[in-house]
Amino acid sequence: MDGQMQEGPSDLPIEFLGLTNYPGVLHNHDLNNLRLAVSCLEAGIGIELWALEKAWPGICNELWWFDQFHPGILHPATIAPINAMQYNEDVGSQKFTFDCPVFVAESRHGWPRTCNNVKSLNMTDLRRHLTERTGRGYAPQLTFLKLCTTCNEDFIDRNVFETRHGYRGELCNARRPQRRGANAKVQWELLYRQVEAAMAVQRLSTRMVQLSFGDGCRTDVAGQEQVNTDPAPSQTDLSLGPSDSPEQSTPQPANNHPDEAMPYLTPYQLIYGSDSDEGEVVRSSHD
Repeated sequence: MDGQMQEGPSDLPIEFLGLTNYPGVLHNHDLNNLRLAVSCLEAGIGIELWALEKAWPGICNELWWFDQFHPGILHPATIAPINAMQYNEDVGSQKFTFDCPVFVAESRHGWPRTCNNVKSLNMTDLRRHLTERTGRGYAPQLTFLKLCTTCNEDFIDRNVFETRHGYRGELCNARRPQRRGANAKVQWELLYRQVEAAMAVQRLSTRMVQLSFGDGCRTDVAGQEQVNTDPAPSQTDLSLGPSDSPEQSTPQPANNHPDEAMPYLTPYQLIYGSDSDEGEVVRSSHD
């Protein structure tokens, strides 16, 4: 992942942006969503269409209708897989790769990019990418990610994993086989949902400031609605190792390196950081 990260989706032709509506198409998506969707497929290292559909259900149908009413705007290489999915053509035997769920979420929502995507051949390689990003100035995308070897589900919440499944799945009784082949797409989707939710919570927290240390409340920058920040018992701080404790965690100074990807944290990690003496969110150090 060399080079500077992209700041967002690229613009589409002026004909696309100038459109206001077209019959029977915009049921769940507006033109801005279509612009984001096309940029996901074409800008930089494009997202696999199957991954985009799982992350954004129904978007491929919208793109197909858009091409029917406005031919010539979408690239032929983009149209081909859209048509294949629209007509339910058998693509199960075709080889596919796994996109970085962080990259997919950032592309879908138009968030600033912290990853230029990786095309992993299997979920094992993808987990390694998320937790062991190599290269100077890069932090892992996730501070915790483990696969329970009993139920074969991925977890990004350390407390849930260790208290309900154990360190190696010894506490889990829901024995299930690994998802292989086309079923591995389901494994990717379940992991993506967790990652996207954690990213959304972290981005929301950056727009909030601390009011006081005593009332356990926050408010946004505009001074609008207050939100209770009492920690939920089922949530956890993923930045803490097995031998760490909250008292031993020390807030780390912010790194302003433009290419560094900050790890996405769970809601409890963000909440717990509000109770520190300095009033800063606790960030995990580089592994």
